[in-house]
Amino acid sequence: MSVDNLLYYIDMHGHSRRKNAFMFGPQVPVHSDKYLKMRVVPKLIAEETDMFRYHSCSFINEKAKETAARITLYRQLGIWNCFTLEASFHGYYTKDRTNFEFTIERYESLGAKLVSALYEYCMILEEDDRRRQIAKIEKAKLKVKRAEDEAAFLKEKAAAAKQGVQLANGSQSTQIN
Repeated sequence: MSVDNLLYYIDMHGHSRRKNAFMFGPQVPVHSDKYLKMRVVPKLIAEETDMFRYHSCSFINEKAKETAARITLYRQLGIWNCFTLEASFHGYYTKDRTNFEFTIERYESLGAKLVSALYEYCMILEEDDRRRQIAKIEKAKLKVKRAEDEAAFLKEKAAAAKQGVQLANGSQSTQIN
């Protein structure tokens, strides 16, 4: 598999200072088309489970993390979907602030939510690609239609000009005879 075909890179760690699960991702300029795209999977996970907090995610390249795999892969190989998924050793809290400990079953559930979010992300990318292809086809059809319309117009114009010349020649011929 080449780097061009790599959809996502996720390094998974335990975290000792914050609660819940969250992601660290690379810093992308706000004006980049990747700015929102790279935030989709974390947002999808957060919508699926209280164990993951989108607002705890960080998309900054900290100086102390320069050698982290996600930053190295992003900078050196151009893989922009490089993340570290962090899950707290201290559990998580829900929206109503109820605390729960992470268990093996809950970590597995979080993993399932991650896979589900990645699948949904793939579906979103496929739909975007399908829409781009449709737009490309529609643009090509419009171009062909315009060319056909212009050809028909030029043909009519040529026929009208030819008919005008024939009428002029015909009327001259009639006058001469």
